[in-house]
Amino acid sequence: MQNLIQFLIKYGYLGLFLLLQFICFTLIVKYNQSQKEIWVNSSHLYMSKLSQRFANVNQYFDLKTENDSIQADNAKLIEQIINFRIYDTDNTFNEFVQKDTMPYRIIPARVTSKIVNQANNFVTINKGALDDIRPDMGVISANGVVGTVIAVSDHFAKVMLLLNSRSQLSCNIVNSEFFGTLKWDTGDNRTMYLDAVPKFAEISKGDTVVTSGFSTLFPKGIMIGTVEDFLIPEGSNNYSIEVKLSEDPTLVNLVYVIDAEYSEEERELNEIDKDELQ
Repeated sequence: MQNLIQFLIKYGYLGLFLLLQFICFTLIVKYNQSQKEIWVNSSHLYMSKLSQRFANVNQYFDLKTENDSIQADNAKLIEQIINFRIYDTDNTFNEFVQKDTMPYRIIPARVTSKIVNQANNFVTINKGALDDIRPDMGVISANGVVGTVIAVSDHFAKVMLLLNSRSQLSCNIVNSEFFGTLKWDTGDNRTMYLDAVPKFAEISKGDTVVTSGFSTLFPKGIMIGTVEDFLIPEGSNNYSIEVKLSEDPTLVNLVYVIDAEYSEEERELNEIDKDELQ
């Protein structure tokens, strides 16, 4: 009680002043038409702006849900494109339509953390074992290859980016049967090098480089980049091809994980020692 009295003594005059100000303001607005109109218009303008602020806030919080929905739709489109490309190449698309089989399934995900600008770059995505993510699954973006899943927990997965000193990817140049291995020299984030393409292959600057399909990670034809330059090192029978990536993998935030239906079976078969087959 004593504290309340002390509070009133300390701030009573201020409270009384504010109360009288409010009464005066109310009387002015109530009994003066021009001031009343100014108050009504001003209050409507203020409330409109306030409502717009609240709408923007709500839209911001709804944006993630909307983006997730768009990404899921994109995943379905990418899935259809990849599967159509595989079956169309094998001239079995009619069988694909009848059976509705999909050898590749696309799982959308979002990057949650990054370790970049190093010799070995990684990102973590928000999908894991409970979402059917496994090690040795390819990861792409809407514009090209991002990397490979190397470890998973229930809800997250660690992805080794293309920009990693340990990364090696089988690629070929569009409209060419020759293929090589794509590697990164820990330099520019948009530049990699394609080795082991024989020197008698016809190459031009600007040629498109895509995945070869000779692995269980990526289907054939996923965009990598374009030929920026090439040369034949002295004493070598192969080109060293500079490839400009279609996208910097370290900047990607929305990704798609490729689930190949028979990848485990193919990988287990490839790991069987040759002696066991003799």
